[in-house]
Amino acid sequence: QTALDGYMTSMEFSSTGDFLAFASSSGTVSLWTDKDDPEVPQVNAYERDSITVDLLPEIIQVSDDAPLSSVGMPYYTEQLLSATWPGDLFFDITCPPQRIPKEVLAQVKMSDFVGYAKNPGIGFRRNQSSKSILLQMQNQANLEGEMPKFRSEQERESLIGKGGKKGIAAFGNSPILESSGSFGIIPKPYRRVQIKYSKFGIEDFDFAFFNKSAATRSGLETHIKNSYTNSLLQLLFYTQPLRRIAAAHISTMCVKLQSVCMLCELGFLFRMLEEAKGANCQAGNFLHAFGKVVQAGALGLFEQDLHTAAVPTTGGASSIVPQQDVVAMIQGFHRFILETLSGEGGAGVPGFIKDVNETDGGGVTLVQQAMGLRWRNVSRCNGCGVEEDKDTVTFNDNILNVPSFPTLLNATLQKEASSKAWCIHCNKFNNLFQSKCLHDLPNLIAINLKMVLHEAVIGDPAMETWIPHRFVLTALSVFDILFIMDEQDCTRDHRGKGAPSFSFTWYAVTLRTPSHPYLIFPVDSESEWLLFNDFSVQPIASNDVSRFETWKSPSILQYTRVDLETRVDYTTLTTAGTLEHLLIHNPLSNSRRDLLINYTPLTDAELPIKPGFVVAIDAEFVALQKAQTEIRSDGSRSTILPSKMGLARVSVLRGYDGPMAGVPFIDDYIEVQDDIVDYLTEYSGISAGNLDPSTSIHPLVTLKVAYQKLRYLVDCGCVFVGHGLKKDFRTINIIIPPEQIIDTVDIYFIKERQRKLSLRFLAWSVLRQEIQQDTHDSIEDARTALLLYKRYLELSRQGIFQQVLEDVYEEGKQFNFKPPTSGGFS
Repeated sequence: QTALDGYMTSMEFSSTGDFLAFASSSGTVSLWTDKDDPEVPQVNAYERDSITVDLLPEIIQVSDDAPLSSVGMPYYTEQLLSATWPGDLFFDITCPPQRIPKEVLAQVKMSDFVGYAKNPGIGFRRNQSSKSILLQMQNQANLEGEMPKFRSEQERESLIGKGGKKGIAAFGNSPILESSGSFGIIPKPYRRVQIKYSKFGIEDFDFAFFNKSAATRSGLETHIKNSYTNSLLQLLFYTQPLRRIAAAHISTMCVKLQSVCMLCELGFLFRMLEEAKGANCQAGNFLHAFGKVVQAGALGLFEQDLHTAAVPTTGGASSIVPQQDVVAMIQGFHRFILETLSGEGGAGVPGFIKDVNETDGGGVTLVQQAMGLRWRNVSRCNGCGVEEDKDTVTFNDNILNVPSFPTLLNATLQKEASSKAWCIHCNKFNNLFQSKCLHDLPNLIAINLKMVLHEAVIGDPAMETWIPHRFVLTALSVFDILFIMDEQDCTRDHRGKGAPSFSFTWYAVTLRTPSHPYLIFPVDSESEWLLFNDFSVQPIASNDVSRFETWKSPSILQYTRVDLETRVDYTTLTTAGTLEHLLIHNPLSNSRRDLLINYTPLTDAELPIKPGFVVAIDAEFVALQKAQTEIRSDGSRSTILPSKMGLARVSVLRGYDGPMAGVPFIDDYIEVQDDIVDYLTEYSGISAGNLDPSTSIHPLVTLKVAYQKLRYLVDCGCVFVGHGLKKDFRTINIIIPPEQIIDTVDIYFIKERQRKLSLRFLAWSVLRQEIQQDTHDSIEDARTALLLYKRYLELSRQGIFQQVLEDVYEEGKQFNFKPPTSGGFS
């Protein structure tokens, strides 16, 4: 046993074998030998590494079960055949990792054998090779001008003197515009656009970067289910008669107040697009209601039908269901929505269409009056010669392959067929001749094209006028419609018989890609052709409108009479506001004797609401769908799809001075029929059962009723006071004119401090009140925002508001911008 002054750390012997050395933890070395005479042991003064003989390679027995990794790689002295392969077949798979920057190494601290350092914020990403980083920088440089920075980045850079330049965003190297795939080079305006998300959510995305329209036209967002309908919704919006019919419909009490009404939802969406003035909109409420229509699902119009699905088969295998054609879906939605709107719009109005002798609306609906094709169907038996006629109304017609546009239009407006059928007059089967012609010249002509363009049309500059921008129709007789391609060829005789000009107003174009078929469309607005590609709105040249390629083919055409506005009398539409009834008598979804009513309806003395009427508002939300995120190779998180929130409660308070100041006149809980993944009780005050009509003791209304109340207040010119209203209104899916919003989060904000203050802290610091002690309450929050606004007016009159605001920020730094738990009022 060796006596050491610590524990042994190492041991070594000399090459001669005479000495043995032991090292201890105290740093001493003990030298031992078994020789009695100290002169006898020898030390090799010229020591060197021992020379060993290489071992013979192991012979590997290769069998069916032997792994391939057990076979060594050979060494070649001649050039391999792969050396002559093209470069695109080579891939580097052993790129060295990026060197750790010296700024990181300078701060490394060791814990045992692990080193760690604080991120110095120099943009260094782990687990990335130098080559991949170089590639990323090149890709970002190529995307200069195509990808906007997040709005938060622009604001931050503007404060530090960089001007908030739009350009490359900080989110990875994924392009905002999808590549063209196997269809060659697709122009940038036609490529698919996608939304990128930062940690601040979708509100941080710069939609204005993609809107190049000088006329401030608004686009529609794409992150919502069934958003493939965005282009058709834009089409309907720019159809003026339908827009006016929808506006008149939402200004009155709908008979389907407690159920889904697509015309109401479309009217609400149209009002958003009108008030947005170039800002992006979302068709969330409309598409949510559309997703509840059973008939639409039966027709295969829901977006999940677009994706390929694996269906189990016998034997445990699975078969792939073929992808549904987007052209069929968009044309099916076109037919479905017009037929649905026709049923919801009510009966026709006499005098709505001028120069048409109708005493009762012509026996058609209001939407059919404005947009329908009125047909006269004649059936004649070749045996007995008896003719029968019947009038019908449709909105569009399906056309298969045709060689030219005149042929297409003639096939649309005049149809003839002969078939063998039973004749009730002959009491036997006979050949029946059937003809279908227009009863009168329509206001609009919509055509669904199910065709593949002839090769002569594609890529031929001479065929760019295949779809004319204007043509003339004249009725030579009841069943004889004359089509004139060139308006100047129309003679005076034709004009005298009524030959209206039809102008090319819009058409839908289907872009086909292997991964995602989608639809865009241009609209002729104020002598400018605009291309609406979801939230991207850009002007295009007129010669691009009717130019087609293999990736671009027309799917829907619409022509509008040039004199349409002079033919329609919009004063015949009922627009008298009767929505005050909603504010007095609340149409509840649940009827209980023990309902907790926390609001006092408006009185007759407070009605009608006048412009400038100040109200305080706050809303609470629940989560209907959690956000979908992915973790990248460098450890960063990326949001694929944001969380979906649903309105759960909205409270509106009186904002004027007087005994009723701060008293709510709306406090609606929303009946939610969707699955709720998180009630967010800590922040919303909503718990399980509060939104269920069978269990809730709170007054429940449908989302449509609550929305229509807010829509009415906006149209009356009310001024809304609240805290953080921008996000609330976005989730509610309503746009309020900026002059009608007073947001205390912006009032009590110093831009240079780069921090916005919470309502709870402002209440503690400015009002010396404690709120949100246990949970959030929308009435309490709305009343606090109203008091903060009144306090702002008072301090502004005294001229000391800016100084008070500076003191609030200083106090916030002291308490980390959170109210102390003990109150701490001075």
